Amino acid sequence: MGKPTGRPMEKGNPITKQEEIREGVAIWLYNYEMSGKHTSWSLWLDIEEDLKYHYRGCVNELMKKMDKQGVVLKVGRELPEYVGCVNVSDGFTKAIAQEAQQDMLKAGYGAFEPLIEGKK
Repeated sequence: MGKPTGRPMEKGNPITKQEEIREGVAIWLYNYEMSGKHTSWSLWLDIEEDLKYHYRGCVNELMKKMDKQGVVLKVGRELPEYVGCVNVSDGFTKAIAQEAQQDMLKAGYGAFEPLIEGKK
């Protein structure tokens, strides 16, 4: 995974879901360790970048371990349009296709991204 990205959320940079999770856990860890509280950004905003880098690095190691255990991010995406039948415009066939898609969702079908960016 390498070094933390150095793209903290407080600077307003666009970040990936993975970076958002990494930063949020680093903030929680620091605030919890320093004050026993884990609900405020105020402590995090006041610390030196070197200390933020340290906490982000700890979270990177945690995320590597979680990735090795198979942890992934489920992302909200719609099912692709059903194209299995040529005659999908037929109301009966289309209803069956839509019902099949609902069954897929109930069975846990989903779109996933790796916990660590760039990994397939």
